[in-house]
Amino acid sequence: MAFEALKGIRVLVGDDTYIIGDYFSVIPNSEAEPRIYTWKELTSLSELKREFTLKFGDNQFKISKKILGDNEHILYMRALLEGVIANFPEVEYHHQRRILPPKRIYRNCDTPADAYIARGVYNEKEISFSNVILAQIRYGKVFFVIFFVVACAMLFLLYREVGGIKANWFYFLPISIFSGLAAAMFGYLAMSIISKHVYATLLTLDPALVMPVTFVVSNDGFAAVESELYLGTDLIPWNEVGFFIETNYTFIVYRDSRAIFWLPKRFFPKEVQKELSDFIAQKLGQK
Repeated sequence: MAFEALKGIRVLVGDDTYIIGDYFSVIPNSEAEPRIYTWKELTSLSELKREFTLKFGDNQFKISKKILGDNEHILYMRALLEGVIANFPEVEYHHQRRILPPKRIYRNCDTPADAYIARGVYNEKEISFSNVILAQIRYGKVFFVIFFVVACAMLFLLYREVGGIKANWFYFLPISIFSGLAAAMFGYLAMSIISKHVYATLLTLDPALVMPVTFVVSNDGFAAVESELYLGTDLIPWNEVGFFIETNYTFIVYRDSRAIFWLPKRFFPKEVQKELSDFIAQKLGQK
């Protein structure tokens, strides 16, 4: 089980008390018998902006983040729930956009002594810039199509309205190319604005963005864990992910076409950054 050293917690929800640990227990504030569920009975878990929802068959339990209070307790609850379902891949799990990998894909594994380890807080520049680069990689072909379609449309429009394409091609061609470039550039700027907005959206969804994080890269796997929750006993195996992308500011690891691990370069000296790049490239393909 991932993050098995985390202690269970007690949460008061309305008139009931939830105890979350080795089991999920519901203790009513009445003479009714407590209900105790094993995690194997959990059918789905979801984290929304304002609450966690657990379903055990036909029974559903919600835990408001307001009840949990500050970011530290919310992140603790997230880690605890994701850790206990790590051994139950059949459990449906849904969560919003986030910067840290889900705890459920970690495996119990001690961090080796020769691992690359760093601690720090993410900043806007490395995340927003990297989002732009990732969008550029994903939608690069779209910009080429926009350029080609607009350039051809402008060439056709000039031919229809002005005529004499043989005599005027040296005017028509630059105008068409410029129009295509302008349209593609406008699309790129719009994409950049949207990509940078993703960071602001993440801030409201993932409190881990403003918390100290411990980063680990080792031969056995890697990790990005809230420093207050870092135990040194859990890593994500390399075979759980597919490839990585390197930008000016970060190393970004992908799983199922989704970025799950963002490692800022600024936490390491220049010479170590090159070592890291080579090391990760030995483990994963690069795009």
